[in-house]
Amino acid sequence: MSAESRGKPPFTMIAVVLLLTVVAATTGAFVAKKSSGSQASDEKVHKKSKKSHGPAATIPIEGLIINLNDPGEIRYLKLSLALETSSEEDKTVVEHELHKVKDAVITTASRHNMNQLFTNEGKEALRKELIEAINKQLDEELVEEIYFTEFAIQ
Repeated sequence: MSAESRGKPPFTMIAVVLLLTVVAATTGAFVAKKSSGSQASDEKVHKKSKKSHGPAATIPIEGLIINLNDPGEIRYLKLSLALETSSEEDKTVVEHELHKVKDAVITTASRHNMNQLFTNEGKEALRKELIEAINKQLDEELVEEIYFTEFAIQ
């Protein structure tokens, strides 16, 4: 090889490197667009599955004192929560039946003991149980989410 050919990279090698770079960039852009598109369509499906009566509404329930199921010990749960419904119309129905809602909350929570409710997993399990129990008591799926605003065990 001559000195001139060693100093300059061959044209075909540069072309191959550029071609591979363009292919990699195009593939990356396609994959990124496709994954964000499927995420957006998943969100649309999730939103469509919920009732769409209007903006979400919340109902606060403050300061319930609940006896826990701890044999041999007296334990209490002080619980405040906010119930989320999909509309003001559903909120009105839930507020009208608040006595049934509170009964479902007290009955469901009192089945648990301190050790169960002390963990995050226990709180999440209680949240799911409460949504199910409240909706069963109301004979309709009006409560979509529950937020604990106060949760103290003594």
